[in-house]
Amino acid sequence: RFITVNNGIDTAFWTPATDRTDRDRIRQGLGIPDADSVITLTAAFRPEKNHIGAIHALQLLHRVHGKKAHLLFVGDGPMRSQIEQAIQGSGLGDYVHLVGIQQDVRPYYRASDLFSLCSTSVETFSIAGLEALSCGLPAVLTRIGGAEEMVIDGSNGFLCGTSDEEIAEAWNKALNTSMPKQAIHEDIMARYDLSRMIEKYRSIL
Repeated sequence: RFITVNNGIDTAFWTPATDRTDRDRIRQGLGIPDADSVITLTAAFRPEKNHIGAIHALQLLHRVHGKKAHLLFVGDGPMRSQIEQAIQGSGLGDYVHLVGIQQDVRPYYRASDLFSLCSTSVETFSIAGLEALSCGLPAVLTRIGGAEEMVIDGSNGFLCGTSDEEIAEAWNKALNTSMPKQAIHEDIMARYDLSRMIEKYRSIL
């Protein structure tokens, strides 16, 4: 007999912004115009997280789709030097921002328009994805691990394949689709609040 207990998060902590304070502060600090779109990826700098593929997808988003979006990488890791080289070679140095490891990533989510994971393998059931969604961010996730349980196409984001072209297309689609932040938060609260996970474990035990 198998019982599935999904991960849960504190949806009272991971909430949408109530004002523009974080958005304005983060964007001004990074030199990002208020009108520009921001895509945030929170993940360790490891090969399977596909940061370099995300940079290539951003090139396509600019060139093919005409969307001058910024890409914000939260995190660090062993591939930092390769990622920095990829940024330098992309011609998008003003549009890709490395902000390092953050004790509290909520201000970055609140400064963003879209969350994304471009993983090509290993991904299981992303806590970072749940946290970003609970902050009201629509998400574009590659179809790896539990992404299909988390994202409902057109409602709180879009799923895509792992190629640069598919990621860029899904980003463009998400940035052109209205998905209200409060509705996204309430959906995650209903499905993945920490209390639901605890209650399931309690019923099993």
